[in-house]
Amino acid sequence: MPAARFSHHAITPADVDGAWAALQRPDTWAQLAGVRDVSGAVHSPEGLLEQFLFVVAVAGQSYSGKAMTVRRSPLEEMALNIRSSELEGTITVALEPVDASTELRVSLELVPKGLLSTMFFPAITKAVGGGLAEQVDGLAAKMPTL
Repeated sequence: MPAARFSHHAITPADVDGAWAALQRPDTWAQLAGVRDVSGAVHSPEGLLEQFLFVVAVAGQSYSGKAMTVRRSPLEEMALNIRSSELEGTITVALEPVDASTELRVSLELVPKGLLSTMFFPAITKAVGGGLAEQVDGLAAKMPTL
């Protein structure tokens, strides 16, 4: 199956502690890759984000899905596996302190899960890849208030 990989980085005025705290809120992730309508968040007893449900809009279609934390290194990196009926992937956000602010390095990998999504994968990747830079820049700007 084909796979698509995208990445972008931006500087947020939030310090690394603030950026990490923002990553523990599912609404933060709703800023990336067409994710919207997040609900059903589950946090660990320590307050770390474990999973949430979402709707993703890609190429004019909406798909329900689930995001689960698959990797985290506090104050450094967090990765979510995202799954819907048609797509699966990983969104990773790495944090790097830069003076009093933080560099966000966001990467996204997507793979289609079925025949229909494979046929439309070029359109899906164009829509997702074309919007990632703007989404990451927007997240960086909003992060101090999330």
